[in-house]
Amino acid sequence: MKKQIIAGMATVILILVLTGSICGVVFGKPQHSVERNREDYQQMEEVYVDQVRGILAREGLTSAGVMLTYETGRDGGRHYTLAVNHHRLENFGQDRIDRLENSMENCFFSSEECSMSAEFNWM
Repeated sequence: MKKQIIAGMATVILILVLTGSICGVVFGKPQHSVERNREDYQQMEEVYVDQVRGILAREGLTSAGVMLTYETGRDGGRHYTLAVNHHRLENFGQDRIDRLENSMENCFFSSEECSMSAEFNWM
């Protein structure tokens, strides 16, 4: 009788372990991993925007509006759009804007899942 109870408990434990393993494989990343990934992206985004603001400050655009947005693709990858707004951009030639864009692309955080484009607007 005692052996049957122990065998029954071992069976229940084994079933629980297998169910947990199967759910982990079927449902993908655990929620805490997704949340951690989101936090990592948020931190990289903040650092990137700070770097962009530094680049703009060196160009005399300290009061420029900077907005970083992203869209998530079906594959989970992100495409970022950086929008920079400042009335003095109207006086910048295309070469200077291209150099600004290159500087901003060069400091963009590297990730296989991410791409980036920039928009420059003057009011």
